Amino acid sequence: MTEDFLDTTSACHEDARAIVLTKVAIERAVATDVPALKALGVKTLTPVELVERALERAATDRPADAEARAAAALLSRLPTVLCHGELACTHARLTARGVILMEWRRAYLGCGLLDIAELTEDVRRFTGEDPGDRLFGYYGELIGITINKELARASRLVSQMSRTANTDQNSPEGR
Repeated sequence: MTEDFLDTTSACHEDARAIVLTKVAIERAVATDVPALKALGVKTLTPVELVERALERAATDRPADAEARAAAALLSRLPTVLCHGELACTHARLTARGVILMEWRRAYLGCGLLDIAELTEDVRRFTGEDPGDRLFGYYGELIGITINKELARASRLVSQMSRTANTDQNSPEGR
């Protein structure tokens, strides 16, 4: 059974915490299915690997690189979960059944906080309002881990670096 969700409203028009709640429900639902996910081609990408890929693509060594590596090391202490890879307002649709997350082609096993960093940035762009650390706190509450400002900042930095690397890779110059 397939449904067409393209004509539905973005869940960002409502409370973005519903998107976080759906993400956590999916994380929990597949937590014991890692072998099946790997058999389906879902790769494991640690924060350290994401940063190293980004630095390799940038081909530079800047002072910010040490900060990014430290941020990645901090995030690597968090549990490995199914990450969407592009958790954005356009991929979170509001339906009669609740929030549906679409477009899982960049999914990977890694640090779920990176999805929250990406969502937070997209909510800010989409609504014009800055959710600050609210979504980080809610995610932490749902998974039972305190997400402090240092973890939120680290996830923003690693997310931004990996997005930049993906953008560069998809540009004509990066191909």
